[in-house]
Amino acid sequence: MRPRRPRRALLVAAVAGLVLGTGCMDGRRWHAAMAAGRAAQAEGRIEDAARSFAAALAAAEALPAEHPCVTESQDRLGAVYHLLGRHDEAAPLFRRLATSLERILGPGHPTLARSLNSLAEVERARGRPADAEGHYRRAVAIWERTLGPDHADTAVGVDGLGRALHARGRFAAAEEQYRRALRIREALSPPPAPELAQTLENLADVVQRQGRDGEADELAARARGVGPGAAPP
Repeated sequence: MRPRRPRRALLVAAVAGLVLGTGCMDGRRWHAAMAAGRAAQAEGRIEDAARSFAAALAAAEALPAEHPCVTESQDRLGAVYHLLGRHDEAAPLFRRLATSLERILGPGHPTLARSLNSLAEVERARGRPADAEGHYRRAVAIWERTLGPDHADTAVGVDGLGRALHARGRFAAAEEQYRRALRIREALSPPPAPELAQTLENLADVVQRQGRDGEADELAARARGVGPGAAPP
């Protein structure tokens, strides 16, 4: 008789499909739906992608929550729902995904940080910046420990944290986070122009709200010289 593998080993093997990008094993229906969703998303047909990823998730419903067919479907569907502005539907998907990844990988894995950052983005879009702040802080802490304080992913979380604080009216705290994200991004080679412009625009806004109009004008001018304008906080 073949010995049974420990549950932890089974869970690690299951999540390997998401972490390492390998395939799942749930049959043709799941694979066909995922392929259709990826193709539709690549072609800009986001509504079609959402329907396909939802079909993939439905095909995986009988599997354990930690199975890669489930986690990859949740990740893909949550992302396209976010693109479509269907944030109330995206939030529970990312929440369940984060729970599964933390159970499998532990509380300090960078893949978990990515999921937490996605959840934070959705919560901020839902008008819940206090909830978003907590998720951003967890993501930043994980990325700082695993990737380093000056990594590009860390800057993503730091900038998101700034936007959550910005939306809560905590302008001085938001300024601190934006300035840190700006320092990280300016040191990257090459610096990411759209992200730099976004951070500069948002930094200009919080500086202006603190009554420093001249400095805000200089930051806004820098943003215009870097790239397209920012997304709102």
